[in-house]
Amino acid sequence: MLETVTLKIRFFQDTPNTWSVWIALCLTLVIAGGCTQLDQSLPEPKYRPAWFSQIKGINKPAKETKSISSKLAQELYLHGMNYYQQGKYKSAIDRFDAALVEGKEFIAPYMALGEVYSLTQQPYLAQVNYKRALELDPSLVEARIALGTIYMEQGKYELALEHLNAALELQPNHPKAQLTRQKLAKQYLKQGIAFRNSANWKQARMSFQAAVKADPSLGEAYLELGKVYMAQKQYQPATDNLKLAAEIMPEDAAVWKHLGKANLEIYEYDQARKDLQHSLMLQPHDEEGKKLLRLVQQELYRDKPIPIEFLEISYTAAITRGQLAAIFALNLRLPPEKSLASLDIPVVIPDISTHWAKEYIIYVVRNQLMTKYPNHYFLPEANISRGEAANILDKALQHLAGVRTLPNEAGNRLYADVPPENQYYGAINRVTALGIMSPQATGIFGVTQQLSGLEALEEVDRLADFLSRQ
Repeated sequence: MLETVTLKIRFFQDTPNTWSVWIALCLTLVIAGGCTQLDQSLPEPKYRPAWFSQIKGINKPAKETKSISSKLAQELYLHGMNYYQQGKYKSAIDRFDAALVEGKEFIAPYMALGEVYSLTQQPYLAQVNYKRALELDPSLVEARIALGTIYMEQGKYELALEHLNAALELQPNHPKAQLTRQKLAKQYLKQGIAFRNSANWKQARMSFQAAVKADPSLGEAYLELGKVYMAQKQYQPATDNLKLAAEIMPEDAAVWKHLGKANLEIYEYDQARKDLQHSLMLQPHDEEGKKLLRLVQQELYRDKPIPIEFLEISYTAAITRGQLAAIFALNLRLPPEKSLASLDIPVVIPDISTHWAKEYIIYVVRNQLMTKYPNHYFLPEANISRGEAANILDKALQHLAGVRTLPNEAGNRLYADVPPENQYYGAINRVTALGIMSPQATGIFGVTQQLSGLEALEEVDRLADFLSRQ
């Protein structure tokens, strides 16, 4: 008993004055033979933070490790966790501090103090304790994430990214680290937009680049980066970043419109046309997009006079057979190995003699891309349904695809409005399986719906791209 009291008195002398009352009480109980444990009425804490399992030796007080110095230190820590769980943060802090007096290399109290100080809006003290924990064990992922969060809230984005990247190097799929880094990327994005709005292009570019580095899947950052390069007349890097944005956000009309602008500036007129058509498919009433598309078409066909009617196709709600023939003739652009039939084949079509698309209709009929009716009429002003368009595209595929085997007619692509007995069932299955046409957003194909000019332009482009890959 005398030895116990002597040890406690020495501990009292080395302990800060703030603990004097508590220690005196404990000494009294020891002398009375009634204090062998602290706060025996408190149960074992149920709360176990995410970092708890990372602390070596925490559940083995009898075995000394670098992480824990004594049984008393662990008892103080566990009782501090009880107070923490009850929301009694001051008492919890006192116990954690006492645990560190007993064992300065005991990691768990540092982590707990960091968490409590974060909750009580004392980021500097939280930061100090997390850093101390990392000095003892640099592999503590939760300490890295916590520091990254604190630095992000302080606007110290570079330090935040450094710690979050370190956390993900230790645990690549850690959900909290990934989520925090995504939040950091959005902070960089917000910062970059502010710089861009003030025409500070250099700082805006650096912020957007940092956003991409923090979260490579953040499509908005690539879009904004593309805009900055466009403003600086650096069109090739603008195009590169806008392509990445389009891969991530394929349904964003603004991405395709800016990509069309960038391709226009580097004289990639055909690609610019496709990009702008796609933008208008997503946002049909975009007047700026319409003007840009008209400008691109004028540049694309500068050396080849094009009827004004052709330039109006992209605004057409219901395309005609004559318009589709013109699209085939002007936009299909087949590779050399897909050479078409001889143009010397005589063609008799009574109802196209004064039609603006006469030469294009003759071209597609000669090359078996579209056919006449049995009475030799073409009906150039007749509208085309989506089912009829699928049939025309399917025949063109079979004619131009050579020996390539097309998907079976009895494929597993079923649409409620296209039963197997429908005359276009096989064609629709094939063109949708190959990505030439797409079903409606509701899951039906829209077999009887009219085909718009933008849809026709897009589908002929897809057919051309498909053939170029064969």
